[in-house]
Amino acid sequence: MAASWRFTGMKVTRRSLAILIALGLIVTACAAVGVYGLLAGPPKPEHTEQTAAIDSPGRADEDVTSGPKLQPLAETRDPVAFARSIADALFTWDTQQLPGPDPVIEHISAVGDPTGYESPGLYQDLQHYLPTTDQWGQLRDYRTRQSLDIGTARVPDGWNKIASESADELPGGAVAVTVDATRIRSGVWQGEPTRATEEVAFTLFLACPEQTGSCHLLRLSALGSPLR
Repeated sequence: MAASWRFTGMKVTRRSLAILIALGLIVTACAAVGVYGLLAGPPKPEHTEQTAAIDSPGRADEDVTSGPKLQPLAETRDPVAFARSIADALFTWDTQQLPGPDPVIEHISAVGDPTGYESPGLYQDLQHYLPTTDQWGQLRDYRTRQSLDIGTARVPDGWNKIASESADELPGGAVAVTVDATRIRSGVWQGEPTRATEEVAFTLFLACPEQTGSCHLLRLSALGSPLR
């Protein structure tokens, strides 16, 4: 079960928000990405799903040169719709179509805090959600691709209390959206197709001020440490 942050009696400013996120990252950084499933071998037989045969694993650099395949980001003031598009863009990638994690980070960073205040923190958050460059290369050997099946995306009850207590100290239009979803990775292991799934939960901290044309992504919680 995912951990929940407790904010009882605490004013949440930009600085305290960053501290809370950092503490969550320290606890879960090693487990946030990993190369679970494929590099550890296929799951137990009762959880393994096999499809049509795929050739043995190997690098396919010629596929990578065709250009990045990135999920579109919604331009909307609706925080839930925006959060869902960010989640899809962050978790949907194919190691055969992207040279590494950087295009995903740059793609999402483009809708980050327009003031630049949260940009360094967001960059670090995104790194924790994606494989490292070395891990990406290993995953490419196994033709790994990832997608996300979103179950729910909603403003958590905990945020409403925070917003009411700290309205004067939060960025304009600040809102949190917690996503519960299933992360799906598929690829090839020892010449056979394999698939691994994992339940994930996380919170996106957004700014959706009325005077702008769209929401912006401020920060991300640690994976597995959503606000409830």
